[in-house]
Amino acid sequence: MSLLYRQSYRTQHIPKVTTFGRKSGREGGGAWYLEILALVHVSMNTAWLSGYPLGALAVPWLAPRETTALILAVVSFLFFRAFRERYLLTWGMGWIAYAAFLYMARRGVLHAPSGAAAAITSAEFVLALGLFGTAALLSIHARRLLTGMLMVCAVVLACAVLQPLYLSDSDGMRIGIEAGCRVIAAMAAIGLLRHRLGRMGLGPILLSLGLLTLNLNWPRYTSHIPGEGFLLAEVLFGCGMFLLVLGDSRVLVERLSVLNELTVTIARAQNHGPMMQSALEKLKTVARAKSAWFRMIEGDQLVLTQHVGLPADFVRAVTQVGMDDTLSQLFHENRSAVLKLSEVPESMREHLKKHGIRHIVLLPVQGKKSTIGTLTLGCSSSRSHSAEEIEFLETVTHQLGIAVENLRLLEQVLRSQRQWMNTFDSIQDLILAHDGEYKILKTNQALLQRLEQAPADVVGNPCEMVLPQRTAWTGCPYCDRGAGLTEGPDPCFGGQSLVSTSSFTEQGSQQKGTIHVVRDTTERHVAEEKYRMLFEQAQEGVFVATLEGKLLDCNDAFVTMLGYVSREELTAVDIAQFDGEHRALPGIHSRHH
Repeated sequence: MSLLYRQSYRTQHIPKVTTFGRKSGREGGGAWYLEILALVHVSMNTAWLSGYPLGALAVPWLAPRETTALILAVVSFLFFRAFRERYLLTWGMGWIAYAAFLYMARRGVLHAPSGAAAAITSAEFVLALGLFGTAALLSIHARRLLTGMLMVCAVVLACAVLQPLYLSDSDGMRIGIEAGCRVIAAMAAIGLLRHRLGRMGLGPILLSLGLLTLNLNWPRYTSHIPGEGFLLAEVLFGCGMFLLVLGDSRVLVERLSVLNELTVTIARAQNHGPMMQSALEKLKTVARAKSAWFRMIEGDQLVLTQHVGLPADFVRAVTQVGMDDTLSQLFHENRSAVLKLSEVPESMREHLKKHGIRHIVLLPVQGKKSTIGTLTLGCSSSRSHSAEEIEFLETVTHQLGIAVENLRLLEQVLRSQRQWMNTFDSIQDLILAHDGEYKILKTNQALLQRLEQAPADVVGNPCEMVLPQRTAWTGCPYCDRGAGLTEGPDPCFGGQSLVSTSSFTEQGSQQKGTIHVVRDTTERHVAEEKYRMLFEQAQEGVFVATLEGKLLDCNDAFVTMLGYVSREELTAVDIAQFDGEHRALPGIHSRHH
């Protein structure tokens, strides 16, 4: 009997019954009945003694371990239906193959197996172990290691088939097959543990130990283990994969939660600095990193703008670094990289080592058209990063890059808007903009102070509700003057005003509006009136003329002194002739314009 299944069902667990050989007549007719009774007695007795619920579910023609294997196969397929992980199909097929191996091994204990049966039994165990190892490596996407394990599995499977048929007495071949099976299990277990290093859980540990000890047949150590012990080990082995799936699902939920939180943060952010700071804190937690920092590209330099978990001396030392060949290549290829300390620039290596960082994950932050910076995660463990984790980080950094670029553009727009508003409010003239229905769209600070109202009390209300009425008017008091520059009595605030009226159309719409710029000219009018009175009442002749001799204006005294009847008659004369005819006349004062 092969070493692969000799330990599965030891003879001490089988009740002492009559040998089940083929008999003739009535004796032979009762042999199959006794055999079935023995199998029922074995299964039911084992289930009763073990006390395990799974053993109690054993059907009459299957032993508890076989029933357990089939139940684990069914649960695997149910997990696949819930989580849609394809390696669960391979895992379930492995349990089916293992159940078939256990059944054939038990049959081999009751009957001396033929060479073909022994070959099938050996092949089923190797196949089951290979499927288990394949599922474990598929769960971590270890393609290269999987290829090597499948090659070893193919060789061991061929030897397991050929040994019972042609080398049934070769102990060396049996030991070699057993060793090959353990190599397959070791490759899968080591690959799994190495991938999970730094984020180890109960699931990967149970799965790895189960692979290494599955149906272990080392008589010196395993001969004293009851069958119930193997049953418990197989249940824990199967649960290890389920715990691993649940753990990965929990990580996926955490990542989706981080994405949702980042989406909300980006949507509410008005400045890229606080948004990036919040994103770094969330990424540091979900990636289980020790620190995280973001650098913005400014020219040919990388400037540290936000960071989490970095000491002050590190920040001072590497606030600004130049572009090296590694960064240039990463930017050119637009890909992420996991760098060991030996691959980090010397200017940062000592600081990272002092801070306890063993490797970094460098992620280019891509904007809409080009790379705008780098996001770096510093990890204190030497664990590897799965393809899903790197893909998740790349997705997040890409979203952050677009968000940072959009927020920087928004900040520029807001800055320009603030500058325009400051300029708009610094104008001392009254500015009023309204739409076609005379509802106020915008005012400057000067008008609000004149009205002694807040912007919320003005914007959106009709002009008739907001502006005072010194004289009767409807709609808008300044639109009645017409377009262009007009001057006259102010219908709202009294006095005199100079009004500039212009129409406009809002960008992207057909809505038209009007903007008025109102300048108070009351003081100027008063001053001009005083000047006019002095000009008219002066007893001396006063006139205004151009350098060329064109008379523009004069007072009545000047008209009388020159013997003219009216100003109109005098302004029609070229005053240059007076220089010759009346040069000696006293009291004539001229003002050239």
